[in-house]
Amino acid sequence: MVTALRALSEREMKFLRDNTLCRLATASKDLQPQVTPVIYAMDGADVIIAIDYGTRKLKNLRENPKVAVLVDHDRQNRGFDDRRNLRGF
Repeated sequence: MVTALRALSEREMKFLRDNTLCRLATASKDLQPQVTPVIYAMDGADVIIAIDYGTRKLKNLRENPKVAVLVDHDRQNRGFDDRRNLRGF
């Protein structure tokens, strides 16, 4: 059963355009999961993810086209930006 997705809001599209790293979750035909960090790009409303030939991701996609994507909010080391607020346990 294919479920139609709603159009993304402008705020959601901006979030996608402002970030470039995501986690791509695929599964083999035997439903063995694999989650991989990948870089993506936007082409209008389409999310483009480049996948190398010979990878487990591509093999999984050929066996099972269902995927999940989690976009990372690109704020490296945010937990350490303000060291004055760090406290020990």
